[in-house]
Formats: sequence, C-alpha cells, structure tokens
Amino acid sequence: MDVEEFHDGHHIPLTGTVNHDMLGKFETAIREYLEQPEAERKPVVLTVSSSGGNTRVALSLHEQLRLFAKVADVSVVVAGVCMSAAVTVLLALPKSKRFSTKHSLFLVHQLQHGPLKIPPGPHRIRQIQFEETAFDQDVTQYEYDWAVGLIARATGQKKKRIKELCDPGTIYSAQEALELGLVSAILA
Repeated sequence: MDVEEFHDGHHIPLTGTVNHDMLGKFETAIREYLEQPEAERKPVVLTVSSSGGNTRVALSLHEQLRLFAKVADVSVVVAGVCMSAAVTVLLALPKSKRFSTKHSLFLVHQLQHGPLKIPPGPHRIRQIQFEETAFDQDVTQYEYDWAVGLIARATGQKKKRIKELCDPGTIYSAQEALELGLVSAILA
C-alpha cells in the first residue's frame, strides 16, 4: 500500500477504547459498506489508533474483521498507537495487509481483565467470588494461550519468543513492529 492507495480507500476508523461502542460502530460501517453496489466499492482501509480495552470485544472484532476480509479488500493502517487488545484486532488480517505510519507505537503484553460481573441476587457471596476467580483464571489462561498462538502465527515467531515479549509487556516503535512482523511496511 502506498500513500495514494491509503488516501483513495474507503476509510473505517477504529479509534479509542476497544469496547462495545467501537464494535457497534464497526458493525454499522461494515453493513453500510456492503449495502453499496459492488461496482462502487473501494478497497477498505481500517485506521487503528487505540490503547486497548476489553479483551472479549477485541476477540469479537478480530473474528468479524477476519470474516469481512473474505468479502472485501481490507487493509489496516496503525496511525498512532496499537496497544494491548488493539493488537488482536490488527492481527485479524494477513501480514501483507497490515501497515503502520512512521511514528506509531505498539504494545504487546500478557492479558489482563477485570472480574466477571455476576447479577445481583440471593447468592452466597464467598462461593460466587471463588467461582468467579477460578472462572476468570481459566478464561484468562485460555485467552492468553490463544493470543500467544495468534501473535506467533501472524508474525512467524515461535511461541516461546512471544511469551518472552508478552510477559513483561513491551512497547515497540513502528520500525520494531516491522522487524517483529506485526506489520509488513511503514507508510512514508
């Protein structure tokens, strides 16, 4: 992708916190795009600038973007920051469709999220807290293993190397993200 292709594309912004609001806007943008006559559809450029957010929403965005890319020519450009959960969204597309602007920053780290919310009711609080903690630990470990596998496949790195990068949490420049394989090119 060159700068001209970037400017000529159909832009869908994914900016701000990865949350249900972002997911809803993305779903609306996809629907509107697909409602256009096929002959009028331009290649799609997703512009990502997010410091992260909700892990489960990021997983949903990842899957929806992966499926959308099967019916549309989609590229993603990181313009600013792509951190935490936003990296999961970025990696939904093949490496050849992932780009960055020169001064973007990336953060890869171990998954973290708050406790699962239990609706109020006549429950035994201690039992729920115990079950909630055990459930969260199981889900977090599953998601962490999945994310490590995703990053390894998407970058061509070994899982052991990805775990080394994730555990302390590492911030990368656009150039370092290119060398790691998070993106295929830096737009100039």
